[in-house]
Amino acid sequence: MNNAFITGSHAYGVPHDKSDVDLAILCSDGTAETLAKTKEDVPSVRFGNLNLLVFTSTIKFNLWKKVTEELIQRRPVTRVEACAHFKKHGFNTSDYRSEPELEGKS
Repeated sequence: MNNAFITGSHAYGVPHDKSDVDLAILCSDGTAETLAKTKEDVPSVRFGNLNLLVFTSTIKFNLWKKVTEELIQRRPVTRVEACAHFKKHGFNTSDYRSEPELEGKS
């Protein structure tokens, strides 16, 4: 079972020089709390250009993966198109924007 995958512009869009790398990960509540203070089920944590989308729900993780795979089939996809597609599947993509950066933390 894969507990991480690339999503965002590097998976289905057209990344540019300053594009971050979006990595969706599935982990325990404890690990999620270690990475960031969770406001709900899915925090987003930045480490430099790496943006972690942290899922503690297998159902939401698998749905995000399914939507990402659908977008890969349609690539290249703009950010607006991707956000609309995620919203169609019940996600509010503004929930997955970065929380305070944890650069330099390991």
